[in-house]
Amino acid sequence: MIKLAKERRVQKRNQISLPVFYSYMSEYDHVYDNGTTFDLSDTGICFYTHTHLLEGLPIQVLISDVWDSPKSGVVRWCSMKNLNFYKIGILFQ
Repeated sequence: MIKLAKERRVQKRNQISLPVFYSYMSEYDHVYDNGTTFDLSDTGICFYTHTHLLEGLPIQVLISDVWDSPKSGVVRWCSMKNLNFYKIGILFQ
């Protein structure tokens, strides 16, 4: 597969807007939250949420309209779009 300049993805992501639920371990507790998907592939997902997530954070994500069980991944990047509004990139493991 040929990648475009500046494009690091191996697989094409499909734009899709669905509710996404995610969870991760914080320093003190298990955190559950939600957001809205931006795009999705077999190897990763991008979604919007109101929470800043740190790069490298292990995370579980679930799109109940697509999968029967959560997928494990790691936060690859987090970009603030507005105050308390972030775009998150997840690589599935």
